[in-house]
This record gives sequence, structure tokens and C-alpha cells, in this order.
Amino acid sequence: FTERIGLAMSNKNANVVYAYIDNHTPKRPPRPGEKDAYGRLTQIVPMGVQVWRSIDKGETWNKVSTEDDKLERFAGTYGWVFGQIRTDPNDENIVYIMGVPMAKSTDGGKTFQTIQTWGQHYKGDPVHGDHHALWIDPTNSNYIINGNDGGVAVSYDGSKTWKTFVHNMPTTHFYNVTYDMKVPFNIY
Repeated sequence: FTERIGLAMSNKNANVVYAYIDNHTPKRPPRPGEKDAYGRLTQIVPMGVQVWRSIDKGETWNKVSTEDDKLERFAGTYGWVFGQIRTDPNDENIVYIMGVPMAKSTDGGKTFQTIQTWGQHYKGDPVHGDHHALWIDPTNSNYIINGNDGGVAVSYDGSKTWKTFVHNMPTTHFYNVTYDMKVPFNIY
């Protein structure tokens, strides 16, 4: 029942490794009328995102995150799209996880606070809520670049505020690729 697993090794302490697991094991039955993020009736409520930590380069692992509603729906069973975790290059206990939304832990992955990006605007452009990539400057942890469904956003204050500096950037990400049987064939 586990989807993609994201890994991150600490630059500060090479013994510390984190794993982001989108665990699809059933946690509880859905409440009557409970809907998913797309407004569909929920069929199953999974365990959701779990964060595991190793302090011996991955030889042994301990689940450090708690089982709470925030992480239950964090990846919305789309861990195959998100599944990304990053550590601050200057502090092994600061951890970021990506999904809908993005969250930050300052206690080694035990608890997470949602990072507010919706409503953050620069020249009228909002920062999108589906987060897929994150880079943290190794010389200045306050300088962070976030890749999301809306493009690229930048923070200069450690993820407190965001600016969308990249406008009209022609990017996309593919979910499926297929082809037809024509000669020559076409790829879609």
C-alpha cells in the first residue's frame, strides 16, 4: 500500500537521512458524506504521509511524524506526484515536505506546520498550492526556491513569505504518455 518514497540526506550531518512515505494502508472508514479534495465521495482514508528518520545512514529507521489529520490528507494519495522531502543544509532538524500544501518541521520531522503560500502575491500572481520541488541555498537557508504547479516561487526569509518572480515560464509536467499505431507513429 505504499507509493513512492522520497529520501533526503542531511548536508549538516551525513548520518541523518529522512524518508517521506505516502502510506495507503487504510486508517479508518470514511465519515458519512466525506469527500476528497476533488469533491468525490471518499472510498478509503489512508494513513497518509509518514516521515521516518535514520541517524545511522539508513541502517535503522524510526517513524518520527505523528498520525494526525494534517498528514492524513497531505498528499491526497498522490504521493507518486509529490513524495518530496528536503532538509535544511544548515540544520538537520529542519525538514520540508511537499504536497498540497507544503509543510515545515523544526523538530526533526515530529511535527509540521503548514507553510502558507496561497494569498502570497507578487504583481498579482498567486503562489500555487501543489508543491513538487524545493531548493535551499546551502550558504543561506533563508533563500529557498519552490517549484509548483504555478511555476517558481522564491522566499528570502526561510519560507515565511513568497514571491513569484518567474512569469510566463513555459513549463509543464506530464502524467501520461502514449502513442498511436500510425506510420510514422505519433506520441501524445
